[in-house]
Amino acid sequence: MSQPKIEYRYLVSKRNYVFYRLKFDKIRIIRVLNETQDYMEQLFEISSEEE
Repeated sequence: MSQPKIEYRYLVSKRNYVFYRLKFDKIRIIRVLNETQDYMEQLFEISSEEE
């Protein structure tokens, strides 16, 4: 039996980014980040500040 395709998705709610994925009939919240956080670094380990 093959594995179902799992895609990460996100939505924006006011000042928050909610990252989640669907698997069959369930929703799993992966992470919630506020826009004041450095979410690029949090998600991709990319610093937005110059070194």
